Amino acid sequence: MDIFGGIDGTSAEDNAEYAVTFEKSFTHKLYKNWHSPYASYVRGPFSAGNLTGVLANIIFQRVHLNYMALDKVRTNIHAGKVKLSKQVEDSEKIAKLMKKPRIFLAGYSRGGAAVVEICRLLKEKDIPVHCLILYDAVGMTHTVSQRAIPSNVNYCFHAMRDAKAGSRELFDVDLSGRTCESTHTILRKKEFMCTHGGMGGTLWKEGNTDSNGYIVEENLAKSAGIGIAINSAAAQVNRQTNITPKMDEDNSESVGIWMNSQIASVKIRNNRFNKSVLNWMETQVQK
Repeated sequence: MDIFGGIDGTSAEDNAEYAVTFEKSFTHKLYKNWHSPYASYVRGPFSAGNLTGVLANIIFQRVHLNYMALDKVRTNIHAGKVKLSKQVEDSEKIAKLMKKPRIFLAGYSRGGAAVVEICRLLKEKDIPVHCLILYDAVGMTHTVSQRAIPSNVNYCFHAMRDAKAGSRELFDVDLSGRTCESTHTILRKKEFMCTHGGMGGTLWKEGNTDSNGYIVEENLAKSAGIGIAINSAAAQVNRQTNITPKMDEDNSESVGIWMNSQIASVKIRNNRFNKSVLNWMETQVQK
């Protein structure tokens, strides 16, 4: 089976407000459409960013536990130590259960930095990451240290802001997921003329524009508020972008289309099993 872990971007501390804002984020949609009990998702950090490392550890623990449990079931089936139930005595189902579990991680903004950190933690356990999915990953936090893509990652797809968009320029002092530790990792990057919000599928609301129709982003001291950004005079003022709401909507859609095509290229397995098979799997995982 394929295992999924996702961490979204920074926003309001109120969980109900956050859930509304990020309902259609790309990372959240991947989670909702994973169709597997072995998928995990957490909201992104608060504005201060001091929970980024904590969130990374939460998803790491869940992904690691799922990987070890599923791999144990696979090994036991292969060794003939597990008596298959009637529900799974089917060659196609057995073949799917016999495959080594693969890990897919997705993150947006600071959540992107968090999932890069998860890759590092998994590397310490000698566990590979099949695919790392990043939406404009930035650090802007002192609670995770990893920035380069660790060598245990097979594929990394990174959708990034085009600098000409003029969006969240101060984020560019602490980028994440742009380089690889190893030539083994296949890294595919593409830039889009989007705001940072549009890159994650969370479009700007109506009304946040100047007299020429360009989106104006609120100051970083209020919306991001950490590290080098908070100490910069440029962080104290609102910033006009070079993106209109229509451009943001259209190019954000292009981000989703491009990323979905990249994910499809690494052939996500069919994680759909009927309820009886999943129940049987759960009994094996819990042993």
